[in-house]
Amino acid sequence: MVFIDVEDGRRLGRSLVTVEQLQHNDQMKRERGVERIAREADVVVDNNGTIEASMVALLHHAHVRGGTRQIEMRKTGTDSELA
Repeated sequence: MVFIDVEDGRRLGRSLVTVEQLQHNDQMKRERGVERIAREADVVVDNNGTIEASMVALLHHAHVRGGTRQIEMRKTGTDSELA
């Protein structure tokens, strides 16, 4: 299991939703146990750098684990997101 971690300010800057919607989404995640997922993850990827750096970390994890799933990157406006 992989947990992708990012600081709140960076998440807000990258978000396509309002601050209120982001806060609502975060509350829902906390209610569903996101903290437990972060603690139990096999790998925690720091997503505070570039999207490309996060992609490298994810691909490295997939290679080390022998995963066969593809991780795609697509452009959305001026930023990239993982699909």
